[in-house]
Amino acid sequence: MVNMLTKRLEGSHGKWVEELHRVLWAYRTTPKTATWETPYSLVYGSEAIVPTEMHVRTTLSGSTSLEENNELLALSLDLLDEKREAARLRNWSYQQDVARTYNKKVRTRNFQQGDWVLRRAEKKTGKLTPGWEGPYKVIEVRRAGAYRPQDSKGKIQPNCWNALHLKAYHF
Repeated sequence: MVNMLTKRLEGSHGKWVEELHRVLWAYRTTPKTATWETPYSLVYGSEAIVPTEMHVRTTLSGSTSLEENNELLALSLDLLDEKREAARLRNWSYQQDVARTYNKKVRTRNFQQGDWVLRRAEKKTGKLTPGWEGPYKVIEVRRAGAYRPQDSKGKIQPNCWNALHLKAYHF
């Protein structure tokens, strides 16, 4: 929502108060990718009507009478819990898909005690400075992904290192 507000305000120089209600309307009435529903419909059970449709009859607003409209609203409120549950399941499925896509690219690195590794350089000062430092010997595997290293001179490092910052060193 902040991005939407920023885009609307790029040329209007501090008139965010006038633009805020338009941005909120756009946010609340746009279907979200994860749920396929609008936030407005998940709260009120029906889609929002554009304010001009209240005064100008369109095919949507002019086809029902007031009584029929009230019946349809009552029915949509009765079905609101089912709609929210379906949106929750779609959101869960979407999160699983995103995690699966992300995890496809993740390469796990497992080291055993006695393996030699290089550590990603903490401060890289220029293009030509090496990106890795070491070698270090893994002397202890603390838990999955955490290793206690020892440098080539025998000095044990005080902290454990994460496998994300290590790569195998081959002599």
